[in-house]
Amino acid sequence: LARQGIEAFRVTSGKADVPTGSVLVPLAQPLGRLARILLDRGASMGKAFEREQARRDAKRLRDEIYDITAWSLPLLWNVPARTLPAVPQGVGLEAVKAGDRRPGTVTGEGRVAFLLPWTDEASVRALAQLFRQGVKAAVAAKAFTVEGREFAPGTVVVRRAGNEPGLRRRLEEIARNTGADFVGAETGYAEAGIDLGSTNVFPLKAPRVAVAWDVPTSALSAGGLRWAFERAFGYPVSAVRTSTLAHADLSHFDVIVLPDSWERGGSYAGVLGEEGVKRLAAWVDEGGTVVAVGGGAAFLTGEKVGLLASKLEKRLGAEAPLEKGKPGKDEDASATGDRAFNYDSAVKPAEEEPPLVPGAILRVDLDPENLLAAGFPDGQVDVLVDSRRVFTPLRLDRGSNVGVYAGPDDLVQAGFMLPASREQLPRKAYLMVEARKRGRVVAFAEDPVSRGLSHATMLILANAVFFAPAH
Repeated sequence: LARQGIEAFRVTSGKADVPTGSVLVPLAQPLGRLARILLDRGASMGKAFEREQARRDAKRLRDEIYDITAWSLPLLWNVPARTLPAVPQGVGLEAVKAGDRRPGTVTGEGRVAFLLPWTDEASVRALAQLFRQGVKAAVAAKAFTVEGREFAPGTVVVRRAGNEPGLRRRLEEIARNTGADFVGAETGYAEAGIDLGSTNVFPLKAPRVAVAWDVPTSALSAGGLRWAFERAFGYPVSAVRTSTLAHADLSHFDVIVLPDSWERGGSYAGVLGEEGVKRLAAWVDEGGTVVAVGGGAAFLTGEKVGLLASKLEKRLGAEAPLEKGKPGKDEDASATGDRAFNYDSAVKPAEEEPPLVPGAILRVDLDPENLLAAGFPDGQVDVLVDSRRVFTPLRLDRGSNVGVYAGPDDLVQAGFMLPASREQLPRKAYLMVEARKRGRVVAFAEDPVSRGLSHATMLILANAVFFAPAH
């Protein structure tokens, strides 16, 4: 907000309803309208316009919507926000300046280890720095309590043992540069939950990451993913042409990221070829991790690929053209007998893709027992959906559905969805993990970066790349 010239103030001494550390954005300012547009939950397009889009969809006409229909920053950044009737009085305020970043801290002596809570991008930047500096780290897959403080799954454990002297000094520098906080642990024994020496604390290794680009990838998706790693996380990746993956030595990589594609996924198979697909599958079986996004995930479900046991759904089927009973308002009254001809059902395509979700923000329920959901204690995240893709959930004997779209009552958080999508998407898969011998496949139904808007789901991307290979 500050980089765009919007006035914002950090609360330095607050009240019960405006706690210290909150950010106050007054709307009575020159850019107040822009602030409201960015921070409001959503903007209505009007009931009449929405009804017209549903009518056009019923006739299979293109909608009249340009681009996305929701962009609420609080939802997409997973930041609680509310509107106040007036600027609160009696609170201390400090202007937020562009580029301000709170320096992180290191507390405690950490005689046994230092703990990095996994909460946001600052945590990811800190882990990236640990990797780049050769500091040995591990991740706790389950919760624990040490010295009265509870640490959630995803907490990064940096043990004294196995690391070089001067560890605290290095962590202080990392905390100062990234804004992450490290907490010293004076014992390895937990008061509740797992101990720091538990087998549920997995060692981490700096992954060698390749991001596919060029045909058939979407430039927006491939570029956005590289931006997330290199700029937001501060972690280097290799950009590799998709066609090169068909014959390159894949043993040089631990993780291969397949961005969204312009088509539904078939073009990945075309570029890689049958032999390239076989080599990719063999690399996964030998311990590699594929992280696939959107069209990349759709490619993995292909019958000749078989790397993901999900399927892309077609639009919910049409009714049988002939129905028993008296003719309705859309039926031919001249029909004989007790079977009336239903024109609307008869003209529906026999098989078609689901309707487009035009950039709405939808709720996803996360599995708190899976490490890929680390950083979301409420077990929910709001995601930007801008496609026609509907993935069937994995059967329990094939993998885990780490994230599924919420039920009908909680699904749409902001933006517009056609009635057909509201009926079809609830409880369908958003984030799936499937193990294959020594490796695994992680699939996102939608792009977790989405033009750099979706910072909340960027944390899940980091989980997939940094945690999945270790878990």
